[in-house]
Amino acid sequence: MKDSKIYYLKLIIVNLLTSVRLIGSVILPFIYYYKGPVVVSIWVLVIFSTDAIDGRLARHWKVETFFGSLLDGMCDKLFSIVSLSILSYIRVIMIVPLLLELAIIVVNTIAYRDNKNVQSSKLGKRKTVLLAATIILSFVLLASPLYIDLLPVTLRGIFVTYDSITLYVLAGIIIGMQLLVLSDYSKKAFSKEYIKELRGKEFVSAKELKFYLFDHKFYLNHKDKPIREILYK
Repeated sequence: MKDSKIYYLKLIIVNLLTSVRLIGSVILPFIYYYKGPVVVSIWVLVIFSTDAIDGRLARHWKVETFFGSLLDGMCDKLFSIVSLSILSYIRVIMIVPLLLELAIIVVNTIAYRDNKNVQSSKLGKRKTVLLAATIILSFVLLASPLYIDLLPVTLRGIFVTYDSITLYVLAGIIIGMQLLVLSDYSKKAFSKEYIKELRGKEFVSAKELKFYLFDHKFYLNHKDKPIREILYK
């Protein structure tokens, strides 16, 4: 019983950390509207740090679950979309990564509907890391009034001169990666193959659903399967 309480306490802590990105997605537009790009940049960097912490804690504490995985994916996508929306309002070029990210979400939704595996491929995981780096660096550039005067004069001149160019380079790199991922996921989503037919199957009971969502060992044994295939029997 004691071990069970400790397990769920650790699970709650990890998922609360993940939920910070969900809350951040809601408040970021208001921070930008009332405080401007510099303040919102600081908040983005702070909130993004939870993405590195929650995953490592989950693995270290052995509390990786389907619930945590789904929550993490949802929070990551939402936070990325909101961050890109703010960036695209400031710099028009960022509209393209925003639209491509939305297209990837649509394609993954179609794959989920057809009971195809929506797990990220290696290419998709690299894109996610690169997108996060692009968003972070873009906001670091926007926060330059905080540190620009601390830089040496020569470096300060280079920074000011190439500020916009750097942003365009970052946008170009992530756009290229997103197009590759979108093409890869589209092939899977729009293929005529179905992994497993779900007709005639029933959704699992509430007790089973709780076990499937929150049990660590079950997650490790089934994480590579299509989620709908797990939830219907």
